[in-house]
Amino acid sequence: MDEKPRPTGRPENSPAEPGVGALARLAGAPAEGFVSPFPPARLFCGCISRFPELLTGLAPRLEALWGPVLRRSPLLEFPDTRLYAPAMGRGLRRIFYVFGGLFPQDCLPAAKRAAGLIEEEIAREASWPVARPINLDPGLLSEGRLVLASTKDRGHRLPRGGGIFEEITLLFFEGAFQPLLWTYPDFRAPETRAFFEQVRGEFLAESRAVRKRYGPPPSRF
Repeated sequence: MDEKPRPTGRPENSPAEPGVGALARLAGAPAEGFVSPFPPARLFCGCISRFPELLTGLAPRLEALWGPVLRRSPLLEFPDTRLYAPAMGRGLRRIFYVFGGLFPQDCLPAAKRAAGLIEEEIAREASWPVARPINLDPGLLSEGRLVLASTKDRGHRLPRGGGIFEEITLLFFEGAFQPLLWTYPDFRAPETRAFFEQVRGEFLAESRAVRKRYGPPPSRF
């Protein structure tokens, strides 16, 4: 079956090509300016730290890379885990920043590399009492899924280039985001899934015209 033709050119205000530079600006494009061989997605960044002032003050630094913040979650409790405690301490909190505009679904490796450099910059800027004062996890939300990036290889992750792997963390079906076998505990939380369901609704409204270029989604989603 023939696929619908997809746009191939890039207007001046379209997102930068992944891999152009770890800190290259990757701002989202408006619906009328979105051009990509992939359907659009919404970029977000999950931020974990034991220092609330660090979490709530991140917006200017992130907006310099990915454009204006569209929505910000409240500070959420983060479940204490043995994975993060040695480097980040206990009493961790979580916040999500969601960025405006539409992003191509192949931009996540570049965003993950940029996030790693921001983490390193923050660690050097002050005498924090922990080795890793903040953890930044960019991800992509699209019509049918929420995807996270990682530098660690696991059976449920696929390599996407530059040492970055991606996994589907939440799958949208039966009218809601549903966790999978490997979904992190904080993404299983009802308040987190409710937040991203709101983000999805806003994203679908903004991207409706662009999604028509790619045909209807599978009937299940």
